[in-house]
Amino acid sequence: MHALSITHIGKETNLLDEIQAGLIGSESDALVEYADPRRDIWDTLVPPVLRGLPRQKTAAVAGINRDTLADILAGRSRRPQTRTRERLTKIAVAHARQALSEQGINPPRNEFACLSSFLSQRPRAREFKEGTARRPDERVVF
Repeated sequence: MHALSITHIGKETNLLDEIQAGLIGSESDALVEYADPRRDIWDTLVPPVLRGLPRQKTAAVAGINRDTLADILAGRSRRPQTRTRERLTKIAVAHARQALSEQGINPPRNEFACLSSFLSQRPRAREFKEGTARRPDERVVF
């Protein structure tokens, strides 16, 4: 089992009296979430899968420039626009589903669980560079 994301929460102790007195509806109203940008689920799952795909074709299918894709994959770009993130996620998930199916693994329905499963199946010691992430007999389908 793999955690897809981790969210740190803080409990505002100065609100505990108000919670007990019923002035605050629920304890969840007093919790503060602390997001760690280094653990963004999209950043940790989608780009690593995309790095193993041909950049020119990936960029064309996503409707973005190849250099923009290179910047996203290298972490040099700000957070991509929502539509771009959605397109890139679909491409990564399609690749992950196909690769898992070819390995005889039933891909999870959840997109991010599918990407996580795919990433956990790949060889850890191998660095993925453009065009080298596949075995010679594998094909890439978007």
